[in-house]
Amino acid sequence: MTPHERYERWLEECEDERLLAQLEALDAEDDDLIAELFSTQLELGADGLVCELGAGANRLNPISLGRLVQGYASELKARAKHVVVAIAHDTHAEALALAQSCAGVLAANGIDCQMVDEPAPLPLLSYAVRELACDAGIYVGGGAADASCCGLRFLSAAGATLGEKATSEVNEAARGLDELDDVRSIGMQSAHTLGRIRQMDARIADEYLASVMADGLSEAGDETCRLDVTLTTLNGAALAAMTSAFDRLGLGRITYVPEQTTPDSSFSTCNPPDPCSAASLATALERCEEASSDLLIACDPEGRRLGVAIRENARYRLLSDGELANLLVDYVCRMREHRGNDMGQSLVLGACGVAPLAEAIAGEHGVAIERRLPYVAQGAERLVRLAERHEEQRMALGFFGDGLYLVGSHCCEADAIAAAVLVCQMARHAKRGGTTLAEQLEWISYTHGSRAERVLAIPFAGMDAAKTRAGVLASLRSQPPTSFAGTAIVRVDDYLADDCPYGTCDMLGFALEDGSEVLLAPDGSRMTLNARLIARGDTVPRAEERATSLEGAARFLVAGRM
Repeated sequence: MTPHERYERWLEECEDERLLAQLEALDAEDDDLIAELFSTQLELGADGLVCELGAGANRLNPISLGRLVQGYASELKARAKHVVVAIAHDTHAEALALAQSCAGVLAANGIDCQMVDEPAPLPLLSYAVRELACDAGIYVGGGAADASCCGLRFLSAAGATLGEKATSEVNEAARGLDELDDVRSIGMQSAHTLGRIRQMDARIADEYLASVMADGLSEAGDETCRLDVTLTTLNGAALAAMTSAFDRLGLGRITYVPEQTTPDSSFSTCNPPDPCSAASLATALERCEEASSDLLIACDPEGRRLGVAIRENARYRLLSDGELANLLVDYVCRMREHRGNDMGQSLVLGACGVAPLAEAIAGEHGVAIERRLPYVAQGAERLVRLAERHEEQRMALGFFGDGLYLVGSHCCEADAIAAAVLVCQMARHAKRGGTTLAEQLEWISYTHGSRAERVLAIPFAGMDAAKTRAGVLASLRSQPPTSFAGTAIVRVDDYLADDCPYGTCDMLGFALEDGSEVLLAPDGSRMTLNARLIARGDTVPRAEERATSLEGAARFLVAGRM
């Protein structure tokens, strides 16, 4: 079927008035646009799916989403007669409506749903799936993506984002389906009448928070030290959970960012709502400076990604992934050592290319870091295996870049609420000891050398976006550059190689002669190629200068292979 034929079918058979209006507004003579919208169908990536909302087989809407959910429903029904799925959503536009569409498809397939009616953080859903003995979970939300996007994530019975094998199975099951003819669905009212949908028990939120607090670390007397925090959840779903966690910690003054406390699908003061972006946090940083807080804590609308800014003299500094990971690894190891844990059995998971100094820091405490591919699902799989042996308490920390942290064993997803609790405990412990996180970073830099990090997301668009992105990596793999930003490349790491110790992934790493590192990896949920750049220098300013040159070289390299 050609893109134009599929477009004509959608025009004839689409019953959604809003989508139909968008379809009718399209220029049927615009071959490129019709091809972009209808030549391909949505597929799940290694970290779920995030894409632009709108009409078309290659945009996120109830019809395109329904095909993926139908595929997942078929997989679930093949394993068990009675299936229960938990469903939640964030505050992105259409997230609630799309979550209800998911429930309608599941109910039509004889699957029971437990739904959270109000926006809820993803880690809460992960916890609920396991504690309520559900067979699976579905989360609808865009996370740190901008207001024009939303996303879809399927969770396993362990509450973890599906791994590579399960994701491939769902994509294969959905690939053979026609989104207009093969998807079974009923309305919410009919699903309620049939008893297929019920509201999730409110007690699960309190139990989740109790588990988060139980996984925290502190030393006797730390709670007596006042810590003032500015908090923003970027118009997202985690405000209630984050506020309750901070109340239980007994911190000092909590300053909120009033423009970002209520749901706002336009994210008018923080679009995109990315807690790791200084531009997205501009308003929050202003409020933090006005309040003279010790810390700024920020999370994305899903409650999955964490951003932290610390006070450094008279200004605030947004920590990079590596800086925060280094601090947390040091703190977690010291606290577990103080508690008498067997450090040789303690487990820290780290994504390739993130926080290279963490291995040296952990090694000082006798802890070896297990490196993984940069997807939380990799860490979740390890945590599930530990739980099967009742060894989940060995898990000390997992860090995967982009503000994603596994903290404790209460859920199998990145949890910004739990990570924020750990950061506040760490900052309060340092303050009680007469130091600051900024000073601790200086000591790490002095001991292990200065590094600067950049994460560059290079977008790919059009109907051949996936093919073009894969072609760039294939070109670099077959004809790797010999130098990068004027420095010789001394080692190329190919993560598709059979002997790759971390598993296979279409990802490349370049080690430079000056100690800098470059990692090129496709995003797990968006159509971007992410370049993670770690620059090394004699001083912090020189490392930052070097990082800027690496960023320019990465753009030039990718553009030249497109």
